Amino acid sequence: MRLRLIVCLTALLVVFAAPAWALHEGEFALAPQAGMVTTSGVPGGLFAADFGYGAGFGYGITDIFGVELDLLYSEHEELDEDETGELKLTHFFGGIGPRVNWNTQYVVPYLALLGAVSFLRYQADWEIGKNSFDDQQDAHAFGGALAGGLDVYVADGFTVGLAGRAGFLGSNLTYKHRDTDDGDAGAFGYFAGLLRLTLLF
Repeated sequence: MRLRLIVCLTALLVVFAAPAWALHEGEFALAPQAGMVTTSGVPGGLFAADFGYGAGFGYGITDIFGVELDLLYSEHEELDEDETGELKLTHFFGGIGPRVNWNTQYVVPYLALLGAVSFLRYQADWEIGKNSFDDQQDAHAFGGALAGGLDVYVADGFTVGLAGRAGFLGSNLTYKHRDTDDGDAGAFGYFAGLLRLTLLF
């Protein structure tokens, strides 16, 4: 992971001003992405932020308006093992929606409004006295997210940029851990800060 981060940061440092284009009509964008992902609420507040990775895909309907598909996968562990026992939350996030980008010569700022779905796997293991307990639940969530970022051209048709995701989803997850016998997750917040490499073709 450290090597990938060094390579990405080096790419940012060698950016040069090569005139290029944003996502124009009829063009595609492929954007591998990685960064920190966190959740809030319950049970999101039980878990620490973790490294996530995925990809974004874009298609230009006009020169400034397009569609973006966003996929991210992350795994989160407990914040306080003494309080909850060992926890693990596996989270797959997918969002799709309209994207607006601004055509400039060297950088591309953009915004997208995504309808989102998440698939969750919750796992818990804890001990009380000499007894061991566990819980595993699969669930899904629906909601939306606002996505935005700024891409800088490294070469013609290739950009490096920073992006963010902020969403709100409602889930059907129920869960147990050391201090909770029967919890209902309900709605939770979803946040990601990402480094993206984008190929335009």
